[in-house]
Amino acid sequence: MTLNSNVIKVSSNVITKLIAIIGLGLILFSLSILLIVPPASNYEFSIYNSYPFYFWLTLISSFIIGSSILAIIGFNDENSNNQWIFGLLIILIVNSILLFMPFIRGYLNFGLADVLTHIGFMKDIIRTGYVSYSNMYPLDHILGVILHFLSGLSLQDITMIIPVLFSFFFIVSFYLLSTIFFVKKSERLILLIFSSILLFGYTHMDFAPNPQAFMILPFFLYLVFKNITFKTDWNFSFLLILLSMLIALFHPLISIIMIFLLIFFKGFFWILKEKLNAGSIFFYKKLNNPLFVSIILFFSWSSYVYVMIRTINPILQTILGSSETVSEFQRYSNLLGEANVDIFYTIRLFFNIYGQEIILVLLSFICLIYISLKLLRNDKIPYFILISLSLFISLFISSILMFFINGSFGFGRILSCALLFSLIIIPSTFLLMKSDLMIKPKFMIIILLIILVGLIWFSTFNLYYSPIVKSTNFQVTRSEYSGMITFYENRDDSFQILEYGLSQDRLYDAIYGRDYPRKNVYYNREYFKLVPPDHFNYCFNNTLGTTYQDIKYFIFTNQGIYFGQTVYPEFPEKWRFAPADFERLNYDQTVQKIFFNGNLDIRLIE
Repeated sequence: MTLNSNVIKVSSNVITKLIAIIGLGLILFSLSILLIVPPASNYEFSIYNSYPFYFWLTLISSFIIGSSILAIIGFNDENSNNQWIFGLLIILIVNSILLFMPFIRGYLNFGLADVLTHIGFMKDIIRTGYVSYSNMYPLDHILGVILHFLSGLSLQDITMIIPVLFSFFFIVSFYLLSTIFFVKKSERLILLIFSSILLFGYTHMDFAPNPQAFMILPFFLYLVFKNITFKTDWNFSFLLILLSMLIALFHPLISIIMIFLLIFFKGFFWILKEKLNAGSIFFYKKLNNPLFVSIILFFSWSSYVYVMIRTINPILQTILGSSETVSEFQRYSNLLGEANVDIFYTIRLFFNIYGQEIILVLLSFICLIYISLKLLRNDKIPYFILISLSLFISLFISSILMFFINGSFGFGRILSCALLFSLIIIPSTFLLMKSDLMIKPKFMIIILLIILVGLIWFSTFNLYYSPIVKSTNFQVTRSEYSGMITFYENRDDSFQILEYGLSQDRLYDAIYGRDYPRKNVYYNREYFKLVPPDHFNYCFNNTLGTTYQDIKYFIFTNQGIYFGQTVYPEFPEKWRFAPADFERLNYDQTVQKIFFNGNLDIRLIE
């Protein structure tokens, strides 16, 4: 019997080593492709089209192999087996390739909209030496400026590095969290598998206060559980207070979520200890100080109060029936109605955009059913599963309500916070099922790998914005950046600027600073009408100049020219502009070409 056991143990070690060799071999193959394919020379609509399909398939396979090593060790309770390091190494290398892809492709920076404005805020801090009143979320910008001075890297590079650092800190934080929930190292690996997948899409790539604050939440949860469930010294209490202060200054929404979590934790453990007499090991009163500090900071930071009022106002108006704000549900319904698409197209697009979220929500509800059945049988459930389920349900319902009644910010931000707890619920319930139902490890591994294939597939192919999710790549090219510098230095600032395919306001922010004086530079809102009329009014007039009474600039890029045919090739009748319309500009006597560098095209409309 001992001999058989040893044979099984040896074969298990051999299998994990062989799998690790295959995984590392696939990574080397992927790296060789990265070396062969040159970086982007101009704007590209999709990162995914820059490499052959088998490159992405190789990365996905490598990640699954790394996860399978962790699963084999985790479900077989091999606590002394250190080969999990190879599995984690493979996962981290794949994540590094994916997260640093904008660097690898040679982008100036990654982020067309808010990221450019955040660069502007950092330039304001460097130029003036202080944080201006208009900078409502300064902590991310201060961090960026510090790293800029310490490293000597450009601000554009900094915006592509900081999100990667926070994404890896997210994984580390979840592992720390698992040390509180599980005694066995093997069990922690199952939670590590889920938390290491890039499940939150562009949030992992976006340099902005909300994504960075979101990535800190697992560490915040770790400190909360550590303070409540252990008789810790003052260091952990101080860390929790300090982190609460930092999150409060990062972003108002995450600050509100944090305050909600502190109140929820305090109430949950008070009921568990005082009302249910469930032991005296919980130190929930240690949450008082971070809760008070968070509330005071939130309301003392005047811009947060403004943001809160601006956000709550349309929600209340919607509830009272007097709102003119269009909810996300209405907006999506209108778009699908105008496109007149069939149900299969809608389902396919829905999975392309929200595939991993759908899988996580379905799994979380399956876990909810299983835990509910155990509660009906009066079985004991670990407290962290109960609190995670409660928070998942609360936040998920809140996100659905926001989807139907709110249009001021994306419901996905609250949904992401709900899914944060699904990363605790799902692996923990899987381990419970294995123990309760006496399921063999190999069956648990197979089930887990099937789930992981779906999660990794969708999370890989919606990590970057692309035509797959009906969007354009968020690449900012050197040609449009340098071209806009030349334009702003030589333009007549008495002329209004029309635009398509780029933002004059955002690029001005990135070049000069958000608070730098500007004239006739605007953000494209409906009342400014900075985009020319559809098809340049050639359906009604022979020239574009007859549409306007004064002289205007018109700036556009390849992204604007080929947007319709690349992102929505199936709906040519819905395109605002076709390449033929831009070609006709070359023969329009009222339109003069004054600048072109292969991407950025600047015309003067007379």
